[in-house]
Amino acid sequence: MILETSSYWGLCKIKIYMLCTEASKLADAAGSFGGELAEMSHKQQSGLENNSNRKVESLANQIASNPLTISASDYFHVNRKLFTAIISTITTYLIILVQNRTLEKNPIKLEMER
Repeated sequence: MILETSSYWGLCKIKIYMLCTEASKLADAAGSFGGELAEMSHKQQSGLENNSNRKVESLANQIASNPLTISASDYFHVNRKLFTAIISTITTYLIILVQNRTLEKNPIKLEMER
């Protein structure tokens, strides 16, 4: 039972890590794509028509002003910071649980003076 639970949590941590890492990579790739579009629109030798060049420049400006982020209904952003926050929260709760279990096994005896 304990082995099944620990392997389940290990699998969950790996999945959360992979999700957060891939979301961060996607956001970084979108940002670099916007930079490449901006460079392409600024080059006079791009070979694009004037109208197409304006559209590419407009798209590059939109990507620069509204960077791609993956979120859960705008409650939180899915990125590497989320993974760090989840792991630190779980660690904090585990420390509290271990402390409570230790107190149950070895209760502190308080003597009250009358």
